[in-house]
Amino acid sequence: FDSSYIDAYYHLTSSKREGFLIKPLKYLDKSISYKNKKLIIDFSTGLLFFELSEKLKLKYDKFIVSGNIYQLIDILLGKTNAERTSKMSITFYDNKLIPHIYPEDFHSNRIEFIEKIKTWFIENTDSEIPQEKIELIRPLYSDGNMTNTLEMLIDNAFLAQRDGYLLLSDDTFYDSLLHGRNTLSSEKFLCEAFAERKNEILEVMLSLRYVGLTVNPDVLYSTYINHHKEGYNHIYNYALRNLTLRENFIIFNIFTAVEFLKKIALNSIVIKEEYRRIATNLFVMLIPCFPNPEFSFSLKRRIEQKFNYMGEYLQLTLISLLDALRINNRSY
Repeated sequence: FDSSYIDAYYHLTSSKREGFLIKPLKYLDKSISYKNKKLIIDFSTGLLFFELSEKLKLKYDKFIVSGNIYQLIDILLGKTNAERTSKMSITFYDNKLIPHIYPEDFHSNRIEFIEKIKTWFIENTDSEIPQEKIELIRPLYSDGNMTNTLEMLIDNAFLAQRDGYLLLSDDTFYDSLLHGRNTLSSEKFLCEAFAERKNEILEVMLSLRYVGLTVNPDVLYSTYINHHKEGYNHIYNYALRNLTLRENFIIFNIFTAVEFLKKIALNSIVIKEEYRRIATNLFVMLIPCFPNPEFSFSLKRRIEQKFNYMGEYLQLTLISLLDALRINNRSY
């Protein structure tokens, strides 16, 4: 992506990729709090917050960024302006040259979009340059190995080590440098700072194909109800993917799955055949993420508790569970 964080981010969150992988909440240090801290954001976190400003009109206090972010945006704007006359691009994939013809308004729309991102960063951030990095970067400059992108990463790492500072980032690059200290995921910050809008935020992150999120029954139900709408089908699929991600498994996921199914069962519009299909599909995806088979019994007990007075739906749900167990057993 020629050092373009913007192009890389929107490629990773597009239908062309499998998703934007983040560290699940269960791996984070629960003692870390953003309160009374100066908050640093990296480029991808800034782009997520920009999207939330656009879609949900979220307002933030000013964040701190590396000044190199502004330079990277200006470089991309200059490059895009210089390519205004270009009518197509070519990519090399699977030993083939693939042409991409640009629409007439492609370049003007792209410039307008990048300008909007630049405006968001100017209005919502202040830049700081950590002078403590000088000794580290001097030889990199001398050898010609320093780039704006590398310096931005170095800036963020040094700023995050200051007392009273905290880096909001989903980039695993910082794990090896900071060892989980003084960093917080965008999901944890957003769901605490905007708790009353948590579900809306999670749905936007699902629409951007984030993988590693902690979804709850209300989000799962909302994404299912809306999945027939144009542009919404992948959101429900990604909600399921997050719930059934092996690396994301916690016992809460069993409670979420069963509570979601109860909401579906109580929806008079959903016919029983459709309910059984939904339940079976969910269990087929959920069971393989269990650390050991004992959790299947936990799932059965939870179903019996939540569907205790629901007659036929209790039987339908247990039958779906049995079908899913058979399907998974055949696949091994």
